[in-house]
Amino acid sequence: MYNKVTKEQLTKEFFAFKMAKDPNTYKLIVRLEKYLLKEPDAELTLFLYVLRTFQADNDQQEFVNCCAIASPIFEHLENTTDWGYTEFYILSMMIGYHSDYGKTRELFQEAMDVLNDGEYTDDPKFKSLCTIMNFNLTLRMLRAKYIDSGVDKDELESSFMRSYKHVIDVCVPKNIPLQYALQTRRGIFENNLKLVEDGLSKLSELGEKKLYKTTKDEIAEYLVFMDEELSKRLSNFVLGYQVRKRRTELNMTTLDLATALNTDQPSINAIERGDDGVSVDRLKKLCRILSVGAGYFFGDDTKKDESADPFIHAVRACMNGTTDSDKTFVVNLINFLLDEKYPDRGKRGSKSAKSEALPALPKPD
Repeated sequence: MYNKVTKEQLTKEFFAFKMAKDPNTYKLIVRLEKYLLKEPDAELTLFLYVLRTFQADNDQQEFVNCCAIASPIFEHLENTTDWGYTEFYILSMMIGYHSDYGKTRELFQEAMDVLNDGEYTDDPKFKSLCTIMNFNLTLRMLRAKYIDSGVDKDELESSFMRSYKHVIDVCVPKNIPLQYALQTRRGIFENNLKLVEDGLSKLSELGEKKLYKTTKDEIAEYLVFMDEELSKRLSNFVLGYQVRKRRTELNMTTLDLATALNTDQPSINAIERGDDGVSVDRLKKLCRILSVGAGYFFGDDTKKDESADPFIHAVRACMNGTTDSDKTFVVNLINFLLDEKYPDRGKRGSKSAKSEALPALPKPD
């Protein structure tokens, strides 16, 4: 018998989310969208924006795009006068996605003032949200330090250490592994690669695979700002992060890239995870396939042919290494399929483009 999805079920699923990179994010997005089409609901709509922001981040969309998706959430929170568990929970998850660091700090302070006002002080649920909020704010502070402009550096440093100390004081007595993820962030913030390496090593040693992966993905963007020479492991993180980011921009799958690079998907996955590096020859091929200069993989975001259609890049990647006959076959097949769908496409006089361009489909080699 069909069980109707209820708001209570969807709410329970939303609050069950533990990490931004949960693989079930998209499934819950679809469930929420279907429900909201029939029964609009302001609270569930906020949950949907949260998940869409996470999904955009998982897809390595630009920070500005993630912030744009999250903007209705902050509009709601900035107009909130009656803070409850839902508002605190959403802010704790979303605090890293406000484009304006100054407004991020203001909203954080407002939430802290309410949390410390007596009613919520001794409630374990709200104390936990306070810790999560401080933890997630430290990642936004990395962006404020290295990418944002016009930020008061002294205030930023003191704020970072306050949030850092708050989380450490909670994690260390209970030996919570989150402390080592935070240690890597402090290493990035203080330009101390030893702290970064030690934190990652500890997570790996403890078998914290998900937290290790999330942490290295978080810091890869900032490693290029470090003054010290990167270790092989950290260099591979940067390379893998940039490869995946560019591949995603071009709407290429790992299979597309593997085919173009004349390798297999597990090898591409290993590169993108930072588990493997690449040879000079393979780096050259990646530059050609992804249409970037070598510097792109180590922090220079300059791209070749920036205005090119990602579809063209994907087709080029798929056809890399094929014969002229293969390419002719594919072009003719595309024309044939389009003419079948759009009979009036490209008519010349009384003849269609199909009859002129496709007397026969040559077989691929």
